[in-house]
Amino acid sequence: MNLRRLQYFVEFAHHGGVDAGHDWESMRNHVAALEKELGFELVHKKGPQARRLTAAGQHYVRDAQRILRTHQDMLAEAARRNLGVAGRLRIGLCEEACTLYFARALTRFSQRFPEVALDVVEGDSVDLARAVRRRDVDLALTLPLSANEGLAVRDAWLDRWSVALSPGHPLEARTLITCQDLAHEPLVLADPLLPSHGHEYIREAFHHHQIEPCIGALGINRTTMLVLAVAGAGSTFVPQAMVRVPATGSGLVRLEFRPLDVPLLRICVAVALNSPPRTALQFMQVIDAADEAVIS
Repeated sequence: MNLRRLQYFVEFAHHGGVDAGHDWESMRNHVAALEKELGFELVHKKGPQARRLTAAGQHYVRDAQRILRTHQDMLAEAARRNLGVAGRLRIGLCEEACTLYFARALTRFSQRFPEVALDVVEGDSVDLARAVRRRDVDLALTLPLSANEGLAVRDAWLDRWSVALSPGHPLEARTLITCQDLAHEPLVLADPLLPSHGHEYIREAFHHHQIEPCIGALGINRTTMLVLAVAGAGSTFVPQAMVRVPATGSGLVRLEFRPLDVPLLRICVAVALNSPPRTALQFMQVIDAADEAVIS
């Protein structure tokens, strides 16, 4: 259906037809084309009602107005989506990025773009990079990637590492813990068979000091490793900006967190190299605007 022709017909009806100054000759073809498409008359052609709407025409003009309003709404929605201020944003999130930094960025984005629906997909950094390339997610927050083909990758933020110690641990009084302090301590680390995990960098830091970590237990996700630490299997490592919920109630064991003297944890943001979604670019701008220092 020709929407411009429909608009002409609505304007013709709104102004009362030809008597209101419309030129019937200029409208004849538009009306005839609409009538042919619809299969019924919209305008009387003869008699005292000539060039005025038929009963069917009066009813149809209301439908035509609804069609035009819907089309305008669709154009406005498409424009908002094109600007990245509406639609949907699918975020891939690695475990190490699930911290206060991410929570703050998400809050700011939602406040600034309330019409954008958010989906969060969790996974390891390698799988999330593949998901960005496949366009399964619009943006991913990952560890530094060794294979960046087809991606635009840059730093999102830096975080410190903390050691999670059981209460009463001999190192609890320290304000800064080193790899040497933990040389003979049992540690809870991520399984080295995982495709990608931040504990790779912890192992590298120990190896840099020619120390082989003493493994007390291996885990797959942060929650399991923290539970193992609570159970006394060893100390573990988490981003310092991790969201922490204080333990309450009798009999609950609360871990103690102390800064670890190792290189900073880098979290990167990755989007498709070609034509990334506007919503993803808007989220990156929110991260850039935060310009936060490393949480101390």
